Amino acid sequence: MPRKERLNDVDYKEMGRRVKKARKEKGFELSKDFAETIGYEAKTYSSLESGSVPWSLDFAIILHRTLDIDYDYLLTGVVGGDSEGQRCREIVDRILVEGTERDEEGLYKLLSEYERLLFRNNDKN
Repeated sequence: MPRKERLNDVDYKEMGRRVKKARKEKGFELSKDFAETIGYEAKTYSSLESGSVPWSLDFAIILHRTLDIDYDYLLTGVVGGDSEGQRCREIVDRILVEGTERDEEGLYKLLSEYERLLFRNNDKN
């Protein structure tokens, strides 16, 4: 079985701090209440928000949708970005909102391949 790789420069703890701030701004003072809202066990959500475990794409999408948090901000702490990046985000959002299940499956495959390439390039550096 191939080993599961992850990007070395992903700061899950910092991402969790941004999520905690956004969660509280949306009125979810307690993480257990937010966890219940998004269908996660409190302990699992706590591990994700604290940065103890890596996130899945599904988790990032749930946070984006529920907290109305920008993907760039969620992942990097930077609000907005270049116009090409903005266009890509708009396409992804439109597929997730308006697309069919087949569209979403294609998007997940595309993002998985992109992630694989990032891992490979990260290993070379």
